[in-house]
Amino acid sequence: MLSLSADAPPARNSPPPPVAAGRLPLAAWAVLALALLLRLLWLGEKPAHFDEGVNGFFIDQMRQTGFYHYDPGNYHGPFHFYVLFFAQALFGRDVAALRLPLALAGAATVWLIFLYRRFLPWRICFWAGLAFAVSPGEVFYARYAIHEAWLVLGLVLGIWGAAELWKYGTRTGLHATAAGVTLLILTKETYVIHLAALGLAFGTLVLLEKLRPSSPPLPLRPAPRRWSRYDGFNTTAASLIVVLFFYSGGFLDPASLHGLYETFAAWFATGVTEHSGHEKPFHYWLELMGRYEWPAALGLLLSVRALWPGLPGVLRFLAIYGAGTLVAYSLVPYKTPWCV
Repeated sequence: MLSLSADAPPARNSPPPPVAAGRLPLAAWAVLALALLLRLLWLGEKPAHFDEGVNGFFIDQMRQTGFYHYDPGNYHGPFHFYVLFFAQALFGRDVAALRLPLALAGAATVWLIFLYRRFLPWRICFWAGLAFAVSPGEVFYARYAIHEAWLVLGLVLGIWGAAELWKYGTRTGLHATAAGVTLLILTKETYVIHLAALGLAFGTLVLLEKLRPSSPPLPLRPAPRRWSRYDGFNTTAASLIVVLFFYSGGFLDPASLHGLYETFAAWFATGVTEHSGHEKPFHYWLELMGRYEWPAALGLLLSVRALWPGLPGVLRFLAIYGAGTLVAYSLVPYKTPWCV
């Protein structure tokens, strides 16, 4: 569990950081057990999808070359393929082995949601974790050997870290933010949509806080940092090295590093300007939520509450960010169900 024990000494005249939340309540463990059950039960029974077969083909290529050659035209980062490679090495050539890491990542995301009780009332974290645990989309794609579960895990971790940095300025927040952003970059090029939505959500939050403050009011300036510049340098360097390591095939394929920026041109051409066969109307996500994804649809309705004062600041930010992400994805013509 994320801990505050390794944080740097507090800055002079700054308030001490809060005491760590401690053990999870029994109800949280029950929800975690439910999340694991829904994601692991009969994991290998569903026939493999075409995309899972393609990912398996890439893993077979890795056995021959010794690394994954990153192709910016695939629109997916390399991290997922290395995880699947080691899963098959450990558990054998089986579709359940390919899906197992994603199932565990989905359950880990529920656990991370419960850690938000450092910023939010426990009842809010409980219902959010339960909604995520039983969400049809989250359950389905956590039982599916494609990239999306890693993207969600990185977002939940990175936003937790950013909130920790803003409210308490701890080294733990620095590490969590860096780890979350690094995982996003390693997973899928659509991380730029989320980073842009996060930035716009923060600007909107600052404006709302001035007009109608949240409760308790969210400080408009970050807390004094409880980590040194040396910590910041080391964390940034570690994240950069990890990104370069994976995108260069463990430094065995440095020529593929240019794909880090070339992928955006290919992605823009497919998602916006070309006819890929996956073009959907603006309201496509709302249609899916109304038909299948009721937990997310309920969350979207409740996010309107962010316009009025009284919400905790972090919850208000999450509501604005979630709605902004939905609008951003809706504006892109290219839409596939797993992006939900």
